[in-house]
Amino acid sequence: MFRLHLRWYSALLGGLAGIAAAGVANAQVVTPDVSQEIGVARQMLSTEWMQNAMDYVERQQQQPDDVLQEWLSICNAYGPTEEEIFRSRLIYKLFKIYGLESVHIDKELNVVGIRPGVGDGPSLVLNAHHDNVALWPKEQPIEAFVADGRVWCPAASDDIIGVVQILTILKALNAGNIQTQGDIWFVTLTGEEVDSRGSHQFTMEHYPHHLDWRRGDAIAQLHGGGGEGVTSGSDPLYTDWQLRIFTPFMGNPDLLPPGVNIRWLPNSVDVLARVILRIREEVWDPRTGQVGFRVAGQMTDPPVVFMNMAKIEAMPILNAPASEATMFIDMRSKSQERLTQAQADIRRIAEEECADMPEVLQP
Repeated sequence: MFRLHLRWYSALLGGLAGIAAAGVANAQVVTPDVSQEIGVARQMLSTEWMQNAMDYVERQQQQPDDVLQEWLSICNAYGPTEEEIFRSRLIYKLFKIYGLESVHIDKELNVVGIRPGVGDGPSLVLNAHHDNVALWPKEQPIEAFVADGRVWCPAASDDIIGVVQILTILKALNAGNIQTQGDIWFVTLTGEEVDSRGSHQFTMEHYPHHLDWRRGDAIAQLHGGGGEGVTSGSDPLYTDWQLRIFTPFMGNPDLLPPGVNIRWLPNSVDVLARVILRIREEVWDPRTGQVGFRVAGQMTDPPVVFMNMAKIEAMPILNAPASEATMFIDMRSKSQERLTQAQADIRRIAEEECADMPEVLQP
């Protein structure tokens, strides 16, 4: 399951190492001729030391336990935006273990390390961000785990997978004893989920004295898919679905039941809340660990359902119940059949809840 993304980055490794070793044409050219660089990259890929690096990546694909454990350990290190120090310290230790020099944590908690080159070639910066959106209180431990061929944890894909990939590139360079003409910088950045303060700090601190694109220095960012907190090395099918609940008034007094005052009409948000509770109970959700779909008695690839409470909308009417409410639901699965099943079950739940309240229209 990890073959796809590791193989892709093994190709990136070869291309970047070749470019860093040979030099890069001046980046000011509007339409550059990169045939020379491509030729050098191909030549580098055919060398014994590059083959050794590729062999290392291949072994990781066949036996990914080491990569998985490193991935999980970084996930479990607390690291939301503005409180990244614990995760920064772990990455600092890993950078030191894998032989980087000038390793340090800067004032914005970025982690920076350098693999020195042997000549005066351009520098290459490989970076990923290691902060994540704060979903839980700091005192709640994070327990990343592997299930259904995926890593489950906030930031597992956005962007701890990027951190793991630059570490894998570093270890592959070491395994092949690859020496580049220019320095390779390994950097994990902070604050990406808010204002990219880590990127700003790194740029202000190192440009143009240490890094300058006009000299041919280059930067490459490794970034996983965002939002889902789930990574498998391939993207599942997904859909964004909208569920709307209406009450009968809708601004028309003729729809009011006899003797019912508008102030006492049920709020559509209240109905939606009941629907959400049932969805959490009956439709599989990674936060609850519950599974609700069976085919021929067997659990089969349950869809992942994300209900983002920030994506609930209601009519902006002050001092009155909202006559309609909308919930946006993100659903992911490996098969379209499972997505269709999830949609049908969610609609059924909504219809059943509305039926319990005669004054509410069908969704």
